[in-house]
Amino acid sequence: MRICRICGGVIAADTPARALGLCSECEERILERAEDLLETREPVVSDPDWEAHLERQTPRSRWEDF
Repeated sequence: MRICRICGGVIAADTPARALGLCSECEERILERAEDLLETREPVVSDPDWEAHLERQTPRSRWEDF
């Protein structure tokens, strides 16, 4: 018997989210929230420092340094 990491409920043996430690109800809530986020197309992170960090992480050509 496994316990859900979010709500503490019992996880059924046949649920796909069992490997993640989630019961079927918590899995449904997470999937619904993910679908809502995808539908709105709003950026989850709107931090300018984070965006600048991502730009610095993009691969550059060696020729750009010259």
